[in-house]
Amino acid sequence: YKLKLKNQRDKLQEAQENASKDNEREKAKRVAKIKKLMENSLSMSENAAKTHSEIMKNTRILMGVKLNENSLKEAVRKLADQLEEKKAATAELANQFQIADNDYNQKKDTLRKLLREAESIAPKEEWHDRLDQEDLPESLEEVEDALDEAEQKVNSITDNPHV
Repeated sequence: YKLKLKNQRDKLQEAQENASKDNEREKAKRVAKIKKLMENSLSMSENAAKTHSEIMKNTRILMGVKLNENSLKEAVRKLADQLEEKKAATAELANQFQIADNDYNQKKDTLRKLLREAESIAPKEEWHDRLDQEDLPESLEEVEDALDEAEQKVNSITDNPHV
């Protein structure tokens, strides 16, 4: 217990001696150190503010890029949908073309068959010269007039009892 008391007295004496020393020089050192710390703190705050401003600027740019990216993705999706619609329409047109082509080929084959049958009934050499003659009608009206005339002629023959 006495030893503790002695240690405490020694510490008090040492503190009194330190207090009586030249405090102005110590104070100047501490003020200079505090100033240096404050300058460093201000400099770091300024750097942090600049960095924060750059980060915010880059964030705004990134937001613009992301928004642009999203709108471009939407445009690509719409274009892909339109492409699929056009592909379906093209496939339908190709199908319709194939049906029309098959129909055309079938009718062409039918016409060839009918032409062969007509050739077997009336060979082209026999009636071809007849088509070049000038007494054939050239319009539908002339054909109808010729038919009416032929019908009257036939009717007059059947009505004549002398024949």
